[in-house]
Amino acid sequence: MSKLIVFEGIDRSGKTTQVKKLYDHFTALKLGFYITREPCNRNVRFELKNGNLSPKQQLELILKDRCEHCHLTKHLLESADLVLCDRFTGSTFAYQGYGHGLDLDVLRELNEVATGGVTPDMTILFDCPVDVAIKRNFG
Repeated sequence: MSKLIVFEGIDRSGKTTQVKKLYDHFTALKLGFYITREPCNRNVRFELKNGNLSPKQQLELILKDRCEHCHLTKHLLESADLVLCDRFTGSTFAYQGYGHGLDLDVLRELNEVATGGVTPDMTILFDCPVDVAIKRNFG
């Protein structure tokens, strides 16, 4: 039975670094696994980082991307022991919900539709102080 493990946390909290370490470890163990990330579409990532989008516009892009990502993830889970995902629905609650004030109940409903039933078996939260993340980015 394959598992979906999601890594959540602020930018520069160490998510991607730990996923890379697990890649090396799981490769050495000869496990069948895949690594994904959200947003999965490079154009969506660029638009979210560089576009002048309202929180609702961000959410629309994220949910569309999540639908595509979860469709792919369902297939990956059928053929692998593990799927590791850098960001998932928790990031939407953090950024668009708590950060931008969008309604959490609405976000929950929209995410349920967008994921098509894909839910993590485990979520690992990287609780990194903002000042540490800033130093990692600029220091």
